[in-house]
This record gives sequence, C-alpha cells and structure tokens, in this order.
Amino acid sequence: MEKQSNPKGEPFFIAEGDSVCLDVRLKDRFKILLRRKGISQNQLADLIGINKGTMSKIVNGDWTPTSQLMIKIAQNLDCDSAVIFGDQKYWLEWRDKIGYPKEEKGEVHNGI
Repeated sequence: MEKQSNPKGEPFFIAEGDSVCLDVRLKDRFKILLRRKGISQNQLADLIGINKGTMSKIVNGDWTPTSQLMIKIAQNLDCDSAVIFGDQKYWLEWRDKIGYPKEEKGEVHNGI
C-alpha cells in the first residue's frame, strides 16, 4: 500500500493499482441524485416527512438516519439505499448502470 495525504494532511492508504480518486462524499451523492430527480433537499425532506434541519444533517453526514429512513430517502431518489449510504462500490455500480454522463463523473472526483 502507498501512503498518501489528504488536503488536511491526514494520512490515508491506497492499495497499489487502485484509483487515486477518493470516495464520493455523501453530500455529493445527494447533490447528484437530487439534481437527477429534479427536486431540492427541502422538497425531499417534505416528501419523506422530516424537517429540513434533519435533512441537512443527514446530507452533511452529521446525523445517521435509521434504516427505515434510509429506505424512504432512497425510494424517493429512485435508487437503493446502499447507493447513497453504502460503500463506494455501490455508487460506482449504480453510476455505470444508469450511464451517468462522463462530464459529471469527473465532477465528483475533483476533475480527475
């Protein structure tokens, strides 16, 4: 494994042969899924029956929703909850499955 540093200078490791692209952040996943669905974060909160402050905390990763709430969020964004809240591999599989536009693929990887 190769030791690298993130922008804050904290170390992390990348296995040889793996991409240097970091995990797509939760808020970036939400941003993309909301744009695809054509709704705002506040509209999603209304659809699933939670207040806008709670939705903001979920999007920013400051609060982890229950499994039932994760499912409601995913259903309203037309994907599986693992795509939003799961490992990077689920995001990448979903992105490739739907034929996500190439120019937007680079967006979440800081232009790489």
